[in-house]
Amino acid sequence: MTSVQSQRMQAMLLIHFCVLLWGFTAILGKIISISALNLVLWRVFLAGICLYGYLWLRGQNLPVLDMRLRVKIFISGALIGLHWVAFYASVKLANASIGVLCMCCAPIFSALLTPIFERGTMRWGDFFLALGVLPGMLLVVGGVDPRFYLGIALGVLAALLVAAFGLLNKQLVARVPILPLCILQMLSAGLLLLAPALLTGFALPTSADWPILIVFAVICTALPFVWAASALQYLSAFSAQFAINLEPVYGILFAALLLSETSELSVQFYLGAAGILLAVALQGFLQLKPRPKLAADTAALNPP
Repeated sequence: MTSVQSQRMQAMLLIHFCVLLWGFTAILGKIISISALNLVLWRVFLAGICLYGYLWLRGQNLPVLDMRLRVKIFISGALIGLHWVAFYASVKLANASIGVLCMCCAPIFSALLTPIFERGTMRWGDFFLALGVLPGMLLVVGGVDPRFYLGIALGVLAALLVAAFGLLNKQLVARVPILPLCILQMLSAGLLLLAPALLTGFALPTSADWPILIVFAVICTALPFVWAASALQYLSAFSAQFAINLEPVYGILFAALLLSETSELSVQFYLGAAGILLAVALQGFLQLKPRPKLAADTAALNPP
């Protein structure tokens, strides 16, 4: 195995571990009592403090960046912040299983947006691979109560936002050290969400929420956010997105075991979910085949 292949294998293992941690986030988001907007605001605030504290302990400071790069970082932070709001609103309006399953639409958006972000041609092979999740999604939509439709729509919006974030983040990790980048993205998300939270009703977490929120912000946000950004240096955004699509496997299992959501969902839902997960597995297998190297796919920096 070559050095590049070894780096990519390690990156894939690291991002899969991050996905396992993210599998808990829908459950935690459902349990925490405050609104999706307040939840995300506290999440990015606590995660940002954690990451900055680590940067300070290492004796480092935030880098001085040019204005164009700062604008891109702010946009990326806004995308991830809005993604989280849409995702947790989906979880609260529908349920955790539906919220995580909608994330399987992200590769479709990633394939569509790649020519815009990378200024290249459409990778039609990636796009048609991603379309494999649609039959399962149609089964899912037809197998749930109509009161969950708004939650599904917000889940699909969250998938669009996270696909855009992944493509933009792929560019940023090649130009900005990982840890400062993640801190600035948390800060950007917090600044964007603060005004809406104040206008719609800023809420403090309850005493029961605090322990869950700290685990949520540190173990399931700050650490995997940095690790995933490090892994992205050795993976294409599309390949990383397919790895992230294993999150529904963990999310649905955790939701069934911890939230007893099986009573809310029909056999048709689970047939659709099985079809989506099968499509994701097939797509992941096909992605293992050698493909032409692209500059954006092979950019590498030392992780923090």
